[in-house]
This record gives sequence, structure tokens and C-alpha cells, in this order.
Amino acid sequence: MAGVVKTVLSVLRAPGNALAFGVRDRLRWSRGIAVLPNEEKGDLFAHLPAELARVAEAVERDLRGRYELEAFRSRSTRVVWRDGLVRLQAMERLLADVELPVSQDGVLRAVDAGCGAFHYASVLQRFFAHAGGGQRRVVLRGLEVDGFGVYRDGHSRADHARAHAKLAGEDVHFQVADFAHANLPEQDVVVAITADTGDMQQELNVVWDHLLPALQNGPLPEQPEELAK
Repeated sequence: MAGVVKTVLSVLRAPGNALAFGVRDRLRWSRGIAVLPNEEKGDLFAHLPAELARVAEAVERDLRGRYELEAFRSRSTRVVWRDGLVRLQAMERLLADVELPVSQDGVLRAVDAGCGAFHYASVLQRFFAHAGGGQRRVVLRGLEVDGFGVYRDGHSRADHARAHAKLAGEDVHFQVADFAHANLPEQDVVVAITADTGDMQQELNVVWDHLLPALQNGPLPEQPEELAK
């Protein structure tokens, strides 16, 4: 019953959401690149029992050192920083046995569609650059179709996303665009997942369990029937 009610409410809200999006997209509000706030993080794990807090602090120091995250840590809120640590741990666990694909020039190029305010740009760039103990150049682009929602500080989502992209490095960029119509360089792999599903985790599990492990550096099979294997 709860699912039916949720669906009905979504349908009823759809016209209003579409109208609001159209207004935002037409106004394209911007105050320029936002100033990223910093919050004290010395007591980030104070809410945990002492032993767990010590473990969490050790994990934080390890990730911060291996992925060179000092700049990101010094310009992030507690929530954004903690989210970044969780994302790093998750990517390490899920991609531990996956060889990251790079182009012939040795550059890893990635596009994150639906990146929101792109607050994890530094984490994503550092992970791709240093995963597996390596050091590689990463060209990363974040795309967000709804980039002009206004935050409490008066800046738009795009203002914040561009600030995070700038912090992440010169090869990290943000663009307000629909992925289907974005002007992007040729991609080796494109994975498009709709959010209109009752179980997004199930969709992601398929990608992690089957698609990513199958990615390898090398030519595609010459026989088309081999592509299905």
C-alpha cells in the first residue's frame, strides 16, 4: 500500500516539478563559484565508543595520506568529509580486483552523470589517480541536468559544483547538461542507469558484479557473437 501511495504522490507532483525545473533552467541563477566552507573535524568520531573511534581515526589517517586529501579536508564540512571517506572505502572494496581502463595515451577519462553538487569530486579524482598503488592522469567531468537550484547561501548547485571541481584539480570539470545531449569526447564505456526504479541497489549490484569485472584493456573480439559472452 505504501508503494502505491508513493507512486500516486510522485505522479501528482510531476507537473509542479517539471514547471519548477523549467523556471530554474531558464533563469540559470549563479553568483559565481562558491566559497567552500571548512568545519572542525578533530572530534569527528567522538560519538563512537572509544575503541571504534580509534579504529575510525586510523582509517581516516590512512585514506587521507594515501590519497593526498589534505586540501579537500581543509575545505569541506563534516558531512561532506565523512561522506568522502565512506565513498573511498566503498570504491576500494568494490573495485579491488578491477583493472581500471585507460586510453592508449595512459589517461583515464571518466564522466559522472547526475553528479549533483559534485562534492565528492576530489575523492573520485584521487581514487582513480592512485588506485592500485599507481599514479595516473585522470580527466574527470561531472554532469548535472538540474544545476540551478538555489542553496541557502544564495549560490546555485552549479556554483558549488564548479568550486568542488576546481578544488579537485585542473583536469576536473563540471557542466550543466543532459548526458544524452552533452558534447563529450568519445567514451570507451557508458553506463546509463535510470533512477526510476524501486531498488536502485539491485541495479548497481549488477554493474559491480558483472560489468566492471569484465572491463579489460585490450581489443574487442573480432567475431560479433563473442561480444555476448
